[in-house]
Amino acid sequence: MWSNLVLAQAALAAARMPRAWCAFFLRCDGEVLVRRIRGRAGTSGRPDDADEEKVRERVARNIRESGEMLRACRDAAVPVVEIDADRDPDAVYGDIRRHFEANVCAA
Repeated sequence: MWSNLVLAQAALAAARMPRAWCAFFLRCDGEVLVRRIRGRAGTSGRPDDADEEKVRERVARNIRESGEMLRACRDAAVPVVEIDADRDPDAVYGDIRRHFEANVCAA
């Protein structure tokens, strides 16, 4: 869970920024995330990418914190576009680009 200080800082920053057109949420199964992170361990420059326990902790924290951020976006009436990120990265990129061009660039 995010600390009260982090949430307060985020609220202050949000108050100074223009309202977002939308937020993209890349929904990905936790096991897929673990597999991808462990797979990049040799090239990421992060030694903890090779430690499965640490990777699982990071993934679990990310999933929890993402839920909090999604609630905050929805509470602020920011449309959330969910993208299935379990797929091939090129397919995910294609979906993001289509949504961006159709919704953000058209506004």
